[in-house]
Amino acid sequence: FDAHLKRADLVLTGEGNLDTQTRMGKLIAHVVSRARRHHVRVIAYAGQIQLSRRDLAKLGLAAAYSLSQGKLSKQESFRRAAQLLEARVAQTIRASSYWS
Repeated sequence: FDAHLKRADLVLTGEGNLDTQTRMGKLIAHVVSRARRHHVRVIAYAGQIQLSRRDLAKLGLAAAYSLSQGKLSKQESFRRAAQLLEARVAQTIRASSYWS
């Protein structure tokens, strides 16, 4: 992982929920910690985000995006996860000045 981080400009990662457990050792916390050592920004995608912007910043995420944005039921979000993720990542990339 660290060898890849040496060549990376950005890490995209995700999980079902960004919540208080995320800060206590879920995989994203470890990804951010390792990426930080290489000065690589991390963007997270999740089915639901239950952390405040302040908590997300403390975690070290450059940004975090909800896939369903609370518009879909949990079951519908699971069923359409791949489609929602693809659409949200594309939206993020189009809107980001990082790529300009």
